[in-house]
Amino acid sequence: MLISRKIKAHEHERFIAFNQHNSGVEVTTAYLKNAQARIFVRSNAPDQWIAAYVVNTQPPYRCLSVLDDSERDEVLSAKNLSANSFVEITLLNRDRSIRWNFVERYQYYVMGIWDALKSGYPYLLGGTSNPRLLRDQMAVFDQILYEGELNFFGQQKKVWLIYVSRNRAIRNLAKHLWEQLWQTTRPTAPV
Repeated sequence: MLISRKIKAHEHERFIAFNQHNSGVEVTTAYLKNAQARIFVRSNAPDQWIAAYVVNTQPPYRCLSVLDDSERDEVLSAKNLSANSFVEITLLNRDRSIRWNFVERYQYYVMGIWDALKSGYPYLLGGTSNPRLLRDQMAVFDQILYEGELNFFGQQKKVWLIYVSRNRAIRNLAKHLWEQLWQTTRPTAPV
C-alpha cells in the first residue's frame, strides 16, 4: 500500500519538477496555491515520490483552459453545465521507473476520485490526450464534454475532456472495481 499526503507550500517547486519530468506538462506555483496536490510514497522510501495528482475547484481550470473562452462557453452550454459546477482531477503523473502493483494503482485512482467527491461539487472533470488512458478513465468519467484537435499546452493533439456527476462517479467506480476484482480472482478453466 502507498502512503499519500497533500503537499505543503514549500514543496510546490518539487511538485512542478516531478510533474514536468514524468508527464512533460508545465504547471505554475500560482495554480498549485489554489489547488490540492497529493503525492504518493512507500513507507520504506518516504522521500521518493511515486505518483501525484491535483484536485482543483477554482478557476482557472486546466482542463477547460485548453479551449478558448467562446468554445468553452459553447461546449458547457450544449451540456447545460456551468464552469463553477466542476471539480477537476488533473496533472496525474507517476515515476514510470518505479513499478507499482494492482492495489497501489487502484489506491491512487480511487484516492483522486475520493478527494474530488469530498469537494462537494456536482461534477468531476478530467481530460487526456492519450487514447489508451481515455479508455481506462471512461470507466468512471463516462461523459464526453469535448473531443477534438487543438493546441494542448503547446502541442497540437487530439484531446478529450470527460466528466461525470457525483452519483454516477460513485456507481461507476464501484462497478469498475468489482469488475477488476472479479477478473483478478476468478478461477481459470483447466486446459
